[in-house]
Amino acid sequence: MKSENHSNAAKPAANPTPTGILSGKSIAIRPAGKDDAFFIARNILSAAGFYGSKAIPADKMSDVFTEICGMEDTLYSWKRTTIVCVDGSSAGSLTAYDGALYKDLKKKTSDLIRKHVYSDVCSGNGDDASENDLTYDFFANWKDETRPGEYYLDSLTILPEYRYHRLGKILVDHALEVAQGLGFNLVSLIVSENKIWLREYYSSCGFHPEGHLMFFGDTYMRMVQEL
Repeated sequence: MKSENHSNAAKPAANPTPTGILSGKSIAIRPAGKDDAFFIARNILSAAGFYGSKAIPADKMSDVFTEICGMEDTLYSWKRTTIVCVDGSSAGSLTAYDGALYKDLKKKTSDLIRKHVYSDVCSGNGDDASENDLTYDFFANWKDETRPGEYYLDSLTILPEYRYHRLGKILVDHALEVAQGLGFNLVSLIVSENKIWLREYYSSCGFHPEGHLMFFGDTYMRMVQEL
C-alpha cells in the first residue's frame, strides 16, 4: 500500500460539467492547507448536524473543531481534506483517509473533544446538558466507522449556495481516484438511515449498502464501493 501524499497544488476538476449558476465558472480541486481549518471545521459540524445548544454554544464547538482541523494527527485534519473551489473560492470539502489510521486518529480527536468540550459539560459549565446534546454519552456512542484495508470517506459538505451543481460528485470521484492510486480495493462511508436522499445520492456515485451500525444513538447504513 502506498503512503498518503499531500501536495498543495490546485488542479482543474475532471469533467466538472457545472450547471446553472456555475456554468462558465472555473471549477478546481486542491488539497486543504492549515489555514483552511476554520472552513473545514464548519463543514464537519454541518455534516454532523450540530448547530449549538444551551450547554455547548456553536461558537465554542467551532473553536474546538478549528483547533482539531488545524492539527495533523486528528480525524478531521487539513492533511486529509480536499477542497473544491469555484472561481477560486472554497465551495466544499471532503475529508477522507486510510481506515488503518482510524483508531489512533479517533483517540487523539476524542481526547481533544473530552478536554475542551465534554469536561465543561460534566464540570458544571453545562448544567443544561441533555440527551440531545452532541456530548451526552458522546464516547459511549462513538462506534468505529471504518476498518483497516479500506479508504474511508468521512465528511463531505458543500456550502448551501453551491449545492446541486455536481461539486460533491467531483470530490467523491477525486477521492476514488486517490484511493485507487494508493492501492485500495474498497472505499467506504456511512450515512444516516433517516437521510434517504443522501443514501440515494451515494448510490448514484456507485456505492451500495453493506450492513448497518449504531452511531451516536442513530442507525447508520454502511455503504461501500469496490475499485
